[in-house]
Amino acid sequence: MDRQDELRIALCHSNPDYEASLAGALAADYPGVAPDVITRLSIPSRVSALLRGDYDVIHVDELVANGLLAASTSVVARTPLVVYFRGWDDYLNSHGQYSTLKAARLSLYTRSTLARAAAVMTISERTADMLSTRYRLGEVTACPRPFPVDEYRSAAEGADDGDETTIVTVTNLRYKGKYRGVTQILAALEPIFEADLADRYLIAGDGRYLDRVRARVRHHPFADRIDVLGFQNDVPGLLARADAFAYVSYLDAYPTAVLEAQAAGLPIVAGNASGVPDAVGDAGLVCEPTPDALAEGIRSVLCNPATRRRLSKRARRKAATHNEASVETHIDVWRAVASAR
Repeated sequence: MDRQDELRIALCHSNPDYEASLAGALAADYPGVAPDVITRLSIPSRVSALLRGDYDVIHVDELVANGLLAASTSVVARTPLVVYFRGWDDYLNSHGQYSTLKAARLSLYTRSTLARAAAVMTISERTADMLSTRYRLGEVTACPRPFPVDEYRSAAEGADDGDETTIVTVTNLRYKGKYRGVTQILAALEPIFEADLADRYLIAGDGRYLDRVRARVRHHPFADRIDVLGFQNDVPGLLARADAFAYVSYLDAYPTAVLEAQAAGLPIVAGNASGVPDAVGDAGLVCEPTPDALAEGIRSVLCNPATRRRLSKRARRKAATHNEASVETHIDVWRAVASAR
């Protein structure tokens, strides 16, 4: 295909996994779309590249830093801007993580970028609903972001079945809402360990609440069966060792950790909070985020091979079509705004 027939996209992302997965999928399977990852450039070079007007669309995944830069240059270069919300917590200061002044400043920046956007995308419909309580979004396209599905699937396919029954949680312990989720799972596992239904529980993730998790585990009656791993470079390998994935979070819009576990073919037990059920879909058990309900869900997965196989099959099937659907939705939005220039 000739260069003039290509849809030229400037990717200006703050999330490197999203950016790499999207650019990689486009380069491999969509020759009619030419992505340019400009966030690898210095800020002056980034501005220069956007001002040249060589792109049909500028795509950003946050509306404050790269968002403001892209919005400003898109006006000068007359290039349509597509904005993508990966969640709502930061934009709404949902958990009081920012001071009043900083929250007001973030809100102002978000409105300024939105005012210049030709199209708005969100990671989920719930994200759009939450954001609409404060911002005028107009028409929104809900679309989960792509992620490296093949890495998790390949690691799981090449794994040896171990002798131990292992439950794993991968989370971001930077946030209190995710730390609270881990504490609920820890409490739920007491009767599971007491009945010898599982051998080990692995907690992966880093952040300001990591030491609190370790302190909790030290006082857990089955502390010798629990490993707090901290940050892990090889999450696909970690998931490949597991038999089930447990997840509770009070702030996720559409947790990628759940999608990764599904790509690894793990049966999932998740708490019904925030956007977690949206990510789980029918490829897991969703229960109330209480120790008793979580324990019952985990027990159901571990004690019923048929349930475990059914959820594992659904998880793999859901992950198999995830990226294609996500990328094609991105392209549909880009083509629509490019044709309206």
